[in-house]
Amino acid sequence: TEPDLPPLALTSHQVRVEIDHQAATTTIEQVFLNNTERPLEAMYVFPIPKGAAMTRFTMLVDGKEKAGELVEKNAARQIYNSIVSRSLDPGLLECLGSELFRANIFPIAPHGSQTITLKFSQVVPMENDLVSYVYPVRAHGRKGLTVNGRCSNQIDIKAPAPIRNLFSPSHQVTIARPDDRHANVSW
Repeated sequence: TEPDLPPLALTSHQVRVEIDHQAATTTIEQVFLNNTERPLEAMYVFPIPKGAAMTRFTMLVDGKEKAGELVEKNAARQIYNSIVSRSLDPGLLECLGSELFRANIFPIAPHGSQTITLKFSQVVPMENDLVSYVYPVRAHGRKGLTVNGRCSNQIDIKAPAPIRNLFSPSHQVTIARPDDRHANVSW
């Protein structure tokens, strides 16, 4: 929020999706880099699809993955502020509405990085035998953080009937089909 500081760099954004019939589980791993000379707090807002449920939030602390806990909003904010004042390693994930989450993470050490993982599950819609999965990606040209490193998306699909067609209306994808009821899509 300080105009004189550069924003945190997003050095990796990796998405893994498993779709089994209409049940989809999405796991996002993101790595943020602090390019400044002082510790910073990261705050970002992350949308999830309508009807999806956030199931996991983790961050790396001293090289070990620490899972988040579900706590009432006001109590969570008090715990987070208490930990920040002691310069420990908290992360806070808040629900801002049915489809929007905000994560606060502190501290990200000077010239250090922080890895966070988010996971959500949903039932993907089907209409006329067409199952649609949408991952929210910022459109080219809009303001916001860009990935200055690895950005990947891997989708593994299992279907109860033969898969006839796979396509992405927005990205050029690579498709592998080990058999007629399984597919792997990546970009």
